[in-house]
Amino acid sequence: MRVKKYAESATVGQLLAEGGETKQPTNKPAVVRFANVGKWYYDSRKKEKIDVLIDFNFEIEADDAGQFVVLLGPSGCGKSTILALISGLISPDEGEVLLNGNPINGPADDSATVPQAYTCFPWLTVLKNVEFGLALQGINKRERNEIAMEYLAKVGLADRFDSYPKQLSGGMQQRVAIARTLATKPAIVLMDEPFGALDAQTRSEMQQMLIELWEEEKNTIIFVTHDITEAVLLGDRVVVFPSRPIRDHQVHERRDLDEVLGHARPPEVARKHEFTELAEEFRLKLREAFPASYR
Repeated sequence: MRVKKYAESATVGQLLAEGGETKQPTNKPAVVRFANVGKWYYDSRKKEKIDVLIDFNFEIEADDAGQFVVLLGPSGCGKSTILALISGLISPDEGEVLLNGNPINGPADDSATVPQAYTCFPWLTVLKNVEFGLALQGINKRERNEIAMEYLAKVGLADRFDSYPKQLSGGMQQRVAIARTLATKPAIVLMDEPFGALDAQTRSEMQQMLIELWEEEKNTIIFVTHDITEAVLLGDRVVVFPSRPIRDHQVHERRDLDEVLGHARPPEVARKHEFTELAEEFRLKLREAFPASYR
């Protein structure tokens, strides 16, 4: 669901001349909001506090529900911590994190996570793995079987429903994890470098599959990656974290990738001049703080 966006400088007249409609701001609370969030960990070996987030403010507005938001930065910069805060698996040390206007005080029902590690239950078949979350929701056996098979078909694994994870490749196991997540119909899908361990060809196939599923399901996706090309290929909005710890005023972002690159993002789009310009912009921002990681 790549909704066409306009530059902030566009006038009402320009919008109407293009056949667009002016969009009235909504009074609904933000889908996700970080308000002056601080998060740190204690390093027992060095006996010191390690800051991850300092006075961090960030939000996905209600009008932007259904966006594909990419968090870009090197490993260890705090991206995964942001996902963990949204999921409710950890709590902020300062400030608050809100989901649809409500403070997150534990695992959030509105979100589900696809991690990088393969998370299939090895003792369950592919079908039973996808049914797992549906069973926790209390859905009856017949209905969850139908839903699970529907999502296995969407990820191209309907013919492997009775296989076990050990019989699948890494890419197939991640397809199962994505099917299991989407089958529960979460409003927000959190993805923590889900394709990081895959080979280049499989990764490209998974990226295109994810785009197709997202356009169909219309979830808000928050996707973590350290890969600049992946960020530009997938994101409506890309948020770059060129500092460690993450500080609000040092975040760099672009919200106009649809306007610059167009809605469709086949792999060939990476050869476009506009694509390489965006990638270089992000690389330069990251190189300022992490010269060894982004040369």
